[in-house]
Amino acid sequence: MKIVFIIILIFPFVFGISGAPLDPRKCIEVTATREGLMQAALWTVNSGKSITYTQGPERWSGINHYVCPYVNVPPYADCSSFVTWLYWSAFGFYPDYLNGENWAGGNTGTMENNGIVVPLSNAQPGDVVLYGPDPHAAIYVGNNQVVSFGSTGPSKLLNIDYKSNYQIRSYPNFFTPK
Repeated sequence: MKIVFIIILIFPFVFGISGAPLDPRKCIEVTATREGLMQAALWTVNSGKSITYTQGPERWSGINHYVCPYVNVPPYADCSSFVTWLYWSAFGFYPDYLNGENWAGGNTGTMENNGIVVPLSNAQPGDVVLYGPDPHAAIYVGNNQVVSFGSTGPSKLLNIDYKSNYQIRSYPNFFTPK
């Protein structure tokens, strides 16, 4: 009898009111929409909080330590892990369509291997802008602007053409009804 009572008390906390499993990785402040991605990216800019640039394993600290952009920024990142962290904050429930690495890895190359290319005229907030030949990733927030993180310091709001030779990729699987 005690076990049944305990299960009844714990069920809503483990599975939510609807019975669907909760994912502790999901940042509840970020909606799983293009608008949510844009808002999360802009929160990082408006916070002015500094991130230490690294390409070491600690670049995944935002995801590994469940950092949510409304509250904070990851202590460490590089450009691709920063963009991946923003997507994770909105879509942690979904498969990792961005990198195909189950939210545990990836880079500009894996981002380029996924999604579809879209022209600037069809770009929407949340699309990823990949720059070359020096690989770099940023997130499109509309009005020909991106939020970019590429060196120690805060993320920045920049014009999309602040670097030449870019490609815009959309990841529609995130935005289709589940």
